[in-house]
Amino acid sequence: MVRRSLLPFLLVLLLAFLLRVVGVGFGLPLAEARPDEQTIAFHAMKFGRGDLNPHSFNYPSLFKYVVFGLFGGDFALGRALGRFGGQEDFLRSFFAADTEFRLLMRLWSVALGTIGVALLRWAPGKVWGAFFLAVSFLHARDSHFGVTDITMVTLVTAAVLLACRMQGEGTVRSALWAGLVAGLATSTKYNAALLAVPLAAAALTALVGGRLIPD
Repeated sequence: MVRRSLLPFLLVLLLAFLLRVVGVGFGLPLAEARPDEQTIAFHAMKFGRGDLNPHSFNYPSLFKYVVFGLFGGDFALGRALGRFGGQEDFLRSFFAADTEFRLLMRLWSVALGTIGVALLRWAPGKVWGAFFLAVSFLHARDSHFGVTDITMVTLVTAAVLLACRMQGEGTVRSALWAGLVAGLATSTKYNAALLAVPLAAAALTALVGGRLIPD
């Protein structure tokens, strides 16, 4: 049985999910609905040739690899269920109508957007912080699209929470985790490089306070 104290948070998560998943097919199959989706999808499909070098860095690489993984999972499942006879069928399906593929990308953003709301349970605002992010217009809107923004925001949220933990615990392990997640955020979208500022501040505070010690 769900603890009563947890119920408001679960209701906020349900609200966050519904605000992100309803209307997730907006604009499909029109490429102009969110042009960047198609660009990222094409880059991800090219990885299927065996060359994992993106050869283009207008966007960092991580999200392209995530999308490649999503497409690979779709291909494996489709082949097991008889939807695709092989790679040619899969490619034909993609170039004939990429709606299904872009929808996969969007559902990833729905999931990551909801996870981003869930992470705020460990932030000072707890349920209220999660609620305000759940109903945030920009966050809910961008969670409908299969692009880099929401994945980056969720990783940034996790990195900041880990930086706070590093500041409190003062362990090298917590510092490494904060740095790793910040790196993943930056490899999703370059804006996240600004995480260097709060991470450095947290590390400096821990050092000055004599708390940054090996595990």
